[in-house]
Amino acid sequence: MLLSEKSEVTLNPSNKFHFINLGYEYVKGKKILVPIKHLTKGSRSIVNVKCDYCKNIFTLKYKMYLNKIKNNENIACNNCKSINTKKTKLEKYGDENYCNSDELPRH
Repeated sequence: MLLSEKSEVTLNPSNKFHFINLGYEYVKGKKILVPIKHLTKGSRSIVNVKCDYCKNIFTLKYKMYLNKIKNNENIACNNCKSINTKKTKLEKYGDENYCNSDELPRH
């Protein structure tokens, strides 16, 4: 779950027109605090998120957060990554260890 309401962004030529169109004054290299809804989809800004498993709060790049949400993945901290991986493999292959799957080609 996304917890951050705002994030710091450094203005650069890549995001110049995006922020000008939103009404921000552009000064190359300037850091500004913007609402999360104003971030671009490819933003590398750091946001605070809550782990879906242990409920710990940790940081993640905004574009990584969006990618996980788009793919219907759970948000997992470093401590819970293995739980998330096992769950994904179980859903995808029917087993926590995909090597046990009959669908894999055998050599």
